Amino acid sequence: MGFLSAPISIVELCTVFADDKGKQRSRPQNTDFYFQEAITWPLITSARLSVRFRTYGSIHDVSGMSAFTNHKNFVLYIIGMLNTKIGGLVLKILNPTLNSQVGDFQNIPVIVDNNQQEHVLPLVNKCILNAENDWNRDDTSWDFKMHPLI
Repeated sequence: MGFLSAPISIVELCTVFADDKGKQRSRPQNTDFYFQEAITWPLITSARLSVRFRTYGSIHDVSGMSAFTNHKNFVLYIIGMLNTKIGGLVLKILNPTLNSQVGDFQNIPVIVDNNQQEHVLPLVNKCILNAENDWNRDDTSWDFKMHPLI
């Protein structure tokens, strides 16, 4: 693949990835969801369920399952619910294996209690902020500024 003569987006580049003979070397899927905020969880884990918020700007893959919606508050509410002991137990009942796929999460019953959202959402946001701050203390983070002991 030679140099491109005009600017091209990452999504377009992924869809035209070909070898020198023009044979397509990839088959990108669901490119409309590239770079979108999402709920994400690992495909395989022997530990407890760990659901995370993925910010805008990354691409999903098989090993990091993803669920999407246009309603950020719903995403946060679901993350809060799934990261409880009850959320993990419900998933284990529905799928007692090490693999947690999208279909398993589609089967989790969710009742959104609008009265509880005002309590749940700030807690979830605080947890996400704490996790981001913790990660950004590591020098491998893109947002690393300086070591906290300096």
